[in-house]
Amino acid sequence: MTEEIDVILLDAGGTLIDFRPPRAELFSKVLLENGLRIDASTTNKAMLKADGHFDKEFALLDGKDEAWLWEKYDAFVAD
Repeated sequence: MTEEIDVILLDAGGTLIDFRPPRAELFSKVLLENGLRIDASTTNKAMLKADGHFDKEFALLDGKDEAWLWEKYDAFVAD
């Protein structure tokens, strides 16, 4: 019996592709540009916590209307 594959999904960010510079450094730089001085190590810890916190919501993203989630994510990390 032969089965057809309809879809293949790949988790690229942090799995197949690494950010250079690391995303925590980029995030810290943007925070500094907006008046918040938070080092990359602290930012990384907050981002890992945010990743877990928003995991279920990430799974529901449709690629069209994501701004609401990224605003919540950014606020969570900055807090």
